[in-house]
Amino acid sequence: MPKAVTLIEDFDSFQSVEDEIVQALTAEEKRTLKEMLIKSTQTVAGHVILSK
Repeated sequence: MPKAVTLIEDFDSFQSVEDEIVQALTAEEKRTLKEMLIKSTQTVAGHVILSK
């Protein structure tokens, strides 16, 4: 199986899990979670860049 097909299938699986995890959240909670994850990712990325 080509690697691209495997990546797409993995993404579809991840999307299903993500949908299940956030199904109990309100729209506002989903927005807050997204904002927090973006902020956390940017912080971690900043630390990785600084450590190189």
